[in-house]
Amino acid sequence: MTTVAQAFTNVYARAAWGNEGGRSGPGSSELQASGASRIVFHLIMALNLQSMIDAPCGAMVWQTPLLHQIVFNVPGFRFLGIDVVNSVVEKNNQRFAHQWASIKNVTKFNPEFSVNFAQANLADKDWSVPRGHDLLLCRDALQHNKLRHVWRILYNFAE
Repeated sequence: MTTVAQAFTNVYARAAWGNEGGRSGPGSSELQASGASRIVFHLIMALNLQSMIDAPCGAMVWQTPLLHQIVFNVPGFRFLGIDVVNSVVEKNNQRFAHQWASIKNVTKFNPEFSVNFAQANLADKDWSVPRGHDLLLCRDALQHNKLRHVWRILYNFAE
């Protein structure tokens, strides 16, 4: 039986949803998700939010411009991206470590700003949402899971 992690790892490895959105699919391209990006940014600003979890975060294509806006507007903001695909998490960790190192040279850089990634199966009965964050974003996960996993994900989010 294929696990959830294996199934989504295969999606990325084979580009089953295409190459758009970093292989997360066309809905995760910067253009297709621009509305979501604007809404999330305005929500963060309007409610003075200081942290966010994006689960699942995928390849972080559409979220990158959002994070660039946040870094210059929200002191001390913390971002945690969670995904079931280990190779995606590793790639995000490498890419963002490099990106934030180059941004530190900008005079307005926010030194307390943090971007981190973790691997987890949102439907695992032993997983729970990390505490201490103001916003939990789950943009594109439920429709890609079996109904029994959807119930577990929602239960884990509500705990």
